[in-house]
Amino acid sequence: MKQLHVVLLIFFLFILPLTAQEKNTSLTLYAGYPLPMGGSESIGTSGTSKFTEGWNGTIDLGAGIGFGLSRQLQIMVEVDYASFSLNANEFLDGRVGTVSGGVMSALNISVALQLCLSDNIESAAPFVKIGLGALGFSDLDINASGPGFTENIQVTRTAFIQDASFIFGAGISIQMNSKTDLIVEGRYILGLSDTKNYLPIHGGIRFRL
Repeated sequence: MKQLHVVLLIFFLFILPLTAQEKNTSLTLYAGYPLPMGGSESIGTSGTSKFTEGWNGTIDLGAGIGFGLSRQLQIMVEVDYASFSLNANEFLDGRVGTVSGGVMSALNISVALQLCLSDNIESAAPFVKIGLGALGFSDLDINASGPGFTENIQVTRTAFIQDASFIFGAGISIQMNSKTDLIVEGRYILGLSDTKNYLPIHGGIRFRL
């Protein structure tokens, strides 16, 4: 995490002041659906839930500020919130018992380079994105009991588990007018040590400031 903090500090102290001179900034707001992609979550001593099969995405919300380096290249500072719910049937896996609770949220704060792949940014323009971030998971609250369990499982976690993250994604920007664009994007958020990864797919609006 210390190396990540150094990288983010370099971005803020050196690159962002330079981009402010371009007077090419934007604000993006978006919402969508997060797809669990990999990793697992240990739940007590009697269960481990694979993140892909054992959890369902519920909602993904986010916002970002873009700073223009050039006509086609931006630095994006973004905050992404995703919520997931436990798949009780998958967790029980044929065991007799009951499961209640099972909500987990993720918060990713990232700095990324976004490159537009078209010279004509006034029309539908595809783009790619790559960056680093800080990722946290929290709000895990699960209760499971019954004949199929060797013990009652009670897990409560409210503090964020911090991790560094790597993100890459792609999308398309469609100009609506001189001040707003419609954005459709998918990005892969990879936890570098926690191993839980997810793919938010969302749509939103970008406002040119």
